Amino acid sequence: MTQGSLELVSRIKEGARFLDVSVDGEALGKIGGYLEGLDRWRRRINLVGPGSMDDLVDRHVHDSLGILRLLDRPEVQERTRTWVDVGSGAGLPGLICALARPALSWVLVEPLGKRVSWLRHITAELEVPNVRVQDSRLEALEPARWPGLVSRATFPPERWASVGRDHVEAGGLVLVTMGGAPSEALVKDAWRIDRFSLPGSGATRVNVLLEG
Repeated sequence: MTQGSLELVSRIKEGARFLDVSVDGEALGKIGGYLEGLDRWRRRINLVGPGSMDDLVDRHVHDSLGILRLLDRPEVQERTRTWVDVGSGAGLPGLICALARPALSWVLVEPLGKRVSWLRHITAELEVPNVRVQDSRLEALEPARWPGLVSRATFPPERWASVGRDHVEAGGLVLVTMGGAPSEALVKDAWRIDRFSLPGSGATRVNVLLEG
C-alpha cells in the first residue's frame, strides 16, 4: 500500500471504531481499494456528488458501515442474512456492507447502465463473492419478494417504507435510513431502531427496521 492508501484505511478504521462496528484488516483494505476506484471513476461518470476524499469516507463509507449496527444484531440475522440494495448506485450501502461482512449475501439492484458497469468492475476487481449485481428495477426482480430490503437516498423514507413492504416476504425486514429529523410515524412503527452520529461531520442518523 502507498502512504496515501494507509492513511485512507486508517481513517476508515477509526470511524468504524467510533461507530462500534468491527471491520477486519482484509475488509478495511478492500474498502480502501473501493474508495480509490470510486474516486477515479466519479471523474468520468456521475456516481456520487462532489466532495473530498474525507467527504467520501464520512458521508458514504461510514454512513454505510453504520447500517451494520442493526444488521449485526443476532435477532436480525435470525430473520435474514440476504439483503437487496435497491438503487445501489455506487454500491452504497450494499457493497460496503458486503465487504465488511462476507457472511451476508447482497443483491445490488441498479437500472442505470454506467453505474452497473462500475459495480461489475469493482466487484470483480475486489473479488467479492457474496455480491450479485442486477441490472434492473425493483419491480422487475425475480422473485418478487425478498427477505431483506434496504435503499439509501433513492426514495423519501416514508415512500421507501411503502415500496419496500410491497416487495418483502412475510416476516422479512425493510431497512429505512433517515437523517436527524426522522419520520415519527416510521419510528413508532419500527421493529428495531438505531441512532448514531457520523464520526467526521457529527451528522446524526436514525435507521429503522420495519417488519413485512
